[in-house]
Amino acid sequence: AGRVRPGHCFCLYTRHRYEHLFKPFGQPEIMRVPLEELVLQIHLMQLGPAASFLTRVLDPPHARSVQAALSTLKELGALEVDGATESLT
Repeated sequence: AGRVRPGHCFCLYTRHRYEHLFKPFGQPEIMRVPLEELVLQIHLMQLGPAASFLTRVLDPPHARSVQAALSTLKELGALEVDGATESLT
């Protein structure tokens, strides 16, 4: 039952909890997880500066989160930030 054929779904919460306390949609993953790995992947795929790339995604992360990820990677020596250019070390 479930995803591959018809069946039944048993929920382990009350109807009131489902209708009044659950959010209709969860927060996007890009808003919940650290961005350091994503910034590195953006640079590995040569998609341009991470901050400008991330402003064009469907649910862009907060600018301060992107800047925090960039400064963490800079402190670790994984990324060089020189003005508007960013490059992997």
